[in-house]
Amino acid sequence: MDNERQRALIALSLWISLGVFIAFYYINILLILFLSLIIFNTLLRVRRWLRFLFEGLTSFVLAFLFIQGFYLLHTKYIQFGICLSSLCLYYITEYLFVCTFHYNTLSWNSFLINQSKYFIACLLFSFSEFFLEFFLFGDYKILKVFIVIGSIGLIIGQSIRITTLFTAGKNFHHNIQHEFSPDHRLLTTGLYSFTRHPSYLGWYIWAMSSQVLMVNPVSFYVYWIACRLFLNVRVNYEEETLIKLFRNDYLEYMKKVPTRIPYVPGINLNEYEKSKYKANRFDL
Repeated sequence: MDNERQRALIALSLWISLGVFIAFYYINILLILFLSLIIFNTLLRVRRWLRFLFEGLTSFVLAFLFIQGFYLLHTKYIQFGICLSSLCLYYITEYLFVCTFHYNTLSWNSFLINQSKYFIACLLFSFSEFFLEFFLFGDYKILKVFIVIGSIGLIIGQSIRITTLFTAGKNFHHNIQHEFSPDHRLLTTGLYSFTRHPSYLGWYIWAMSSQVLMVNPVSFYVYWIACRLFLNVRVNYEEETLIKLFRNDYLEYMKKVPTRIPYVPGINLNEYEKSKYKANRFDL
């Protein structure tokens, strides 16, 4: 790991620690923030320090909100607190993954906060539904069975996602790769021996579980439709790209391992082989 990447990771850790500290104690926030800026800029010493400053502030806010979510566990807003902490953890781990394995492409977008305007819309809609129904129905919204099931689903989904990111390493990218690189290899072991797309499966479980946790019947249906539409397009496009890159190796892998994502089967091999056969006949 090069020195610049080490400094970035150290700086990011400082910002996260700062957010956690302030969330616990709320003392002299401006002074601590000012001192941390000095430490942050001294550690980095890079030309684009303003960009890293913005990313550091984002890490600080996410860490702060992560802890605030835990405070809400002792209130009637326990479900929102769990979702808030889980969401912040999701953003931070995505950034840490890029910082660790793809430092040259590191940017504020690596948090995936702005990954999709549709995802942001669904997220805001689900929070709005939760608070609206909470104020309308009160304690009927707090159902322990759904809280337990939803929390377990969040943990499982997020664990699958994080495990996939850090075991795949340089082989995983937030953006679909269209060109073959020397360090790019086809993964077929570990979680990839169970599902062709463990990161998407983990994200799907996490997203749907969040709506079970918050007991959002409308948002659950909205999320289900949105996830199905997004993942079908994304998975099919990605698999077409992987077939071009790995050819028969990926086709054989597809025959052995399913996606295991509900209503997202991926490319239909029979139809793909028929279309390929027709194309070859036309070429002849």
